[in-house]
Amino acid sequence: MRSRYSIRLLYEAVVVVALASASLWVLYLLNSFQPLGADFAPVWTAAAHLSSAYDIAAITQAQPDFTNLGQRPFAYPPTALLLFAALGLLPFWLSYATFTLAGLWVFVWAALRAGAAWWVVVFPPLLLLAHIGQPSLLVGGLILSGLVFPACRGVVFGIAVALKPQLCLFLPLVFLFERDLRGATIAAGVAAALAILATLSFGSDAWTQWIAAARDLVSVATSNPKLSHYMINSDPLLFAVPAFALVWVMRNSEPAFLFAALIGAALLVSPYAMNYETALLIPAFVSRARPSLWIFAVLLVLVCFVSPLPVLVLALLALVLTQARDVAGRTAAPEACAESVVS
Repeated sequence: MRSRYSIRLLYEAVVVVALASASLWVLYLLNSFQPLGADFAPVWTAAAHLSSAYDIAAITQAQPDFTNLGQRPFAYPPTALLLFAALGLLPFWLSYATFTLAGLWVFVWAALRAGAAWWVVVFPPLLLLAHIGQPSLLVGGLILSGLVFPACRGVVFGIAVALKPQLCLFLPLVFLFERDLRGATIAAGVAAALAILATLSFGSDAWTQWIAAARDLVSVATSNPKLSHYMINSDPLLFAVPAFALVWVMRNSEPAFLFAALIGAALLVSPYAMNYETALLIPAFVSRARPSLWIFAVLLVLVCFVSPLPVLVLALLALVLTQARDVAGRTAAPEACAESVVS
């Protein structure tokens, strides 16, 4: 027993060293394309210049000089601007560190409680999200926390919707599957309250300005070969039914698997999604209970930067097949037990 435990520790140590090395290599290669804090720059700039948050020219000009990445609009809803406003009171790097560490802590904390292995914190795509200061890390952590701790689900889902609604498209199904009217009411109430406060703070025009900024972001990304190559170029109409079916199939699965289904489905039908957001699927693939999925997680690291849509589809199929195998195993176990009792 002790020998097996030692071998497992050695195996995990090797995995950690390999992943940490891969993380440093990936971040080194991508630093010229996605420098430190690149995605956080428009968030901080909008928070520091609330009156011109959705003016793409003004926000681009006011962003820190280090980015030098051309147009970077702030494309988050007014509710997110309301929640991000305090970040603009701090200097850029202090604000970036506070926001990123908070998002990373929430996500890793929820992932560990969902059954992920402890070395999830050094997984390369996850560190890429932290490197660029992508808010998806915090939003994903909130959603996963709501799945792990149902008592706080309504509140954290409502906040997640306020921050990045395109990642939350399928969250209402969670309340529907569990017939949780109370949780759904709380989530809707939180989102509605934040929407009212945002409207009172920034005016009703902020909502139309946000939609225009989101269109600007899609236009900027599709016209830039470096960015468009890393987009998840999905077809919402084509994937709408498969995405719903995916969430339906995974509705009774463990939190990490359901979380991956919810995020994966949202990425399949979202009008704008980037490859690095597939990192949010990681808790399902580094499960302590399923070491057999770890190799697929490593493959996900190697190829998600090459062709994100096929990799996303394959990753989701792997989860569905694993879930189907688990269901078959749970069904077969009582039958085998009953047969042994009869015999």
